[in-house]
Amino acid sequence: MSAALQELRDRLDEIKVDLTFVALALQLRPRIAGVVRFEPSGEVVDLVTRFINAKTVRPEGIYGPLMVRLLASLERYMRKVVGQAVAYKNKAAPNYDAIRDSLGKRNIALTGRLLGNIDSPPDHLALDFTLLIQNLASCTNKGGAFLLNPEAFSATVSVPTPGVVEKALSHIGVKNLWDALGGSPELQKALGTRKSRDTGKEAKDRLTELCRWRNHLAHGGDAETALSETQLREAIDFTAAFAEALDDVVMDG
Repeated sequence: MSAALQELRDRLDEIKVDLTFVALALQLRPRIAGVVRFEPSGEVVDLVTRFINAKTVRPEGIYGPLMVRLLASLERYMRKVVGQAVAYKNKAAPNYDAIRDSLGKRNIALTGRLLGNIDSPPDHLALDFTLLIQNLASCTNKGGAFLLNPEAFSATVSVPTPGVVEKALSHIGVKNLWDALGGSPELQKALGTRKSRDTGKEAKDRLTELCRWRNHLAHGGDAETALSETQLREAIDFTAAFAEALDDVVMDG
């Protein structure tokens, strides 16, 4: 298991805790008056009264931001696991010649693309452009020590849509991604499928749906996206199973 997957698991646990708290609060609010003694008055009674009298809350207004957090966590995981895979391949290579025609060429192209943003670097990435240049200069075929730029590979994960994920992983040599993911028992269980091909297709469709929900929520889309607690829990379970399967494919590749 990669360190990126462990971090994602921790983040998913946090989201589930927040979801459970919100769901319980929404269930408690209309029932609490029947079990609270309002005499004598005091700070606690005043707090309960304010809680009961608060304006009606739309659950969708709270579940939506949790969905955005969920997809942001998945995106962060994908960036990190791609970067960790590149660092591992770098460490395992005896010299630059061993990867020059595969990762080496991609490293040059993707680093160049990233350096092109030096005047307006992505806000969500912590980039050291001087280090990127130094690492790139170390990549020669003279047999000495060299360092690839994992950040150049991971930065290609802008959003966790199927197309973006597939392309980002192709840069590190992962092919036939969806068929490979489809063989995961955990993912089959989460999706209710049996065959690898069907599981891969369903995973792709499900990820597309979650990203569409996220985009409508994050960008104020015209289409109304009202999520229920059940939908959000199912999305969390799918995300966990998808990341587990993806981790196996990437780290074994």
